[in-house]
Amino acid sequence: MMNLIGLIMVVNVFLTSCFNDNNTINIGLIYNDCIASEKDNLSGEEVNVFYKKEVGIGHLIRKVVAQNSESSCEMFQLERDMNFSEETNFYTVENNQDIGWGIGVISSEKLSFLDLDNDNIEDSINICTTSEGIQLKVLNKETEAVLWEHYYYLGYDLESDCN
Repeated sequence: MMNLIGLIMVVNVFLTSCFNDNNTINIGLIYNDCIASEKDNLSGEEVNVFYKKEVGIGHLIRKVVAQNSESSCEMFQLERDMNFSEETNFYTVENNQDIGWGIGVISSEKLSFLDLDNDNIEDSINICTTSEGIQLKVLNKETEAVLWEHYYYLGYDLESDCN
């Protein structure tokens, strides 16, 4: 069984939108230099990338440099039909630091921290492995309410570390 504990794992976001009082926040799944999103025409846009570090949440801004990058996004082709809709677009983003999995928040503004519910409190990320995939959650740090969750099926055996 493969042990993913050594990887810097990040939030895998299944293509969705979150709504706050001001606007719609589009979310895409990041893996190193690729983003999968249902949003069209991301070329040239900047994406707020959030990922889990050993302590805390990392944040990078990455620019989308190429559209329709299915061939360069190999990781996203694993069990593609189970993890993505037909409307999913694949893009290449600038990459000067491999982070593994991450959440890409596509917003008209640069965000200073992850805040899906727009309460001005940084949200937390919870990631664990199941026997065949990754369970991901974004939680309100104060109430621990689940703001977003997704299961990403990998199609091979893993050592489970979910509680």
